[in-house]
Amino acid sequence: MPFIDNDPSYKELYDKGIPLELVDDDIKSKYSFYEHTPYSNKPEYEWINNNFNKHYIFMLNLGIEIMQHIAVTIGKEKYYFDNWFKKNSLSRLRSIHYKPRDK
Repeated sequence: MPFIDNDPSYKELYDKGIPLELVDDDIKSKYSFYEHTPYSNKPEYEWINNNFNKHYIFMLNLGIEIMQHIAVTIGKEKYYFDNWFKKNSLSRLRSIHYKPRDK
């Protein structure tokens, strides 16, 4: 999302969802909130897509590990929350840049 004049948030961002290859086909066809995250198709920008995908997976796995610790702490089986996050996750990875403002 580019900067918008007079936008009170004064930010630009890139929002990424789960890579679609990690979503079951029947879930993708049933729910419209899974969609491809657009990237430039220029080869010189492919590294951005690759890095965002790697970071998304890293953060998703970190979140799952944290949820496993929470499950044990509240007296549940370690993998209690896994089905809610491991597959078909609706987690987002958002990169935000706040444009400097004049005071």
